[in-house]
Amino acid sequence: MNQANGLRAVFTSRRNADLAIEHLVQEHGIERDVIFVEAVDKATEPRSHPGKAETSSRPVSSKGDNATRECAIQVTVAVNDENRATAGRVLREAGAQVIRKIA
Repeated sequence: MNQANGLRAVFTSRRNADLAIEHLVQEHGIERDVIFVEAVDKATEPRSHPGKAETSSRPVSSKGDNATRECAIQVTVAVNDENRATAGRVLREAGAQVIRKIA
């Protein structure tokens, strides 16, 4: 069965995430439009909605942005049964800290 699903990987640096994406696209033919990248706040990563106390205690820069907040980079890529193992290997070799299968 050739069912589409995906992998979600978390990287500690944008450089490693970019490296993984380039390998997936250039070496394995995965289209860029099925790869999604977003920053994930490490302080709230396990939860989708942080509590009020967590929000108020997070460090922010003097300019009011979140530049000093520690963030991980999350890469989500749609894969099929034939390229799931290869995509997982590429993500792992590029330095993914966590890789999860998603449906």
